[in-house]
Amino acid sequence: DLFGLAVMFTEGMTSRSREALSRAIELAGRLGDRQWELRARLGLVLFMHRRGDLKGALEGTKLIENLVTDADEPMAFAMMKSVKSASLYFSAQYPTALRLAREAHAYFRTHSNPSQIGRWGLNHSIYAQCVIAGVHWCEGRFAETIRACLAVHSEAEETGNPTSICQALSWCGCNLFLRMEELDLAQASIRRMREVAQDNDLQSYALSAIGFEGRLLFLRGEFGPAERCLRE
Repeated sequence: DLFGLAVMFTEGMTSRSREALSRAIELAGRLGDRQWELRARLGLVLFMHRRGDLKGALEGTKLIENLVTDADEPMAFAMMKSVKSASLYFSAQYPTALRLAREAHAYFRTHSNPSQIGRWGLNHSIYAQCVIAGVHWCEGRFAETIRACLAVHSEAEETGNPTSICQALSWCGCNLFLRMEELDLAQASIRRMREVAQDNDLQSYALSAIGFEGRLLFLRGEFGPAERCLRE
């Protein structure tokens, strides 16, 4: 499953990534290993989020809920909440998404463990906070949006994990700051994401940074350079 996530973050949303995650789920099921199946299913739902497969993400989230409901494992339950909150957020079910994201983040705030990224392939505290910022934006709470964005950026930088930093910058710093036309904040976020992505060969984020740069240039009226970035 970690191979599938690695391909997703470095090469992008390719069939190779999805096949690896699906194969991991199949093997874990054959072995009766609930832990590995949970890891792989979490990864597959993340893949679906990035691909915009909302129906598949919701279905995958239900399967994850079934795996963790009877398990006495608070960490896995909190991760399920973070993933479910994102699935609901993308489906515009904002109140429930916000509640679950806050519950997940509250757990991670008091149960911080750097090894969770290696074990589960993602920092779910960052994921939950990105949902919180996104819901604030969608429901029109702009001051709260900025505060949430800055908070998740700070936590991601403290972890030192490249994918966590890029995720926080992509969801919040680049995307939300551009939507709010906070252009100076957006520019700083884009530069930082490009730097981290290039230094760590995270091609999907490096290319996203070029796209965000194009949007920034467009908003500043620099249409020629904006078009070149977006075409690239």
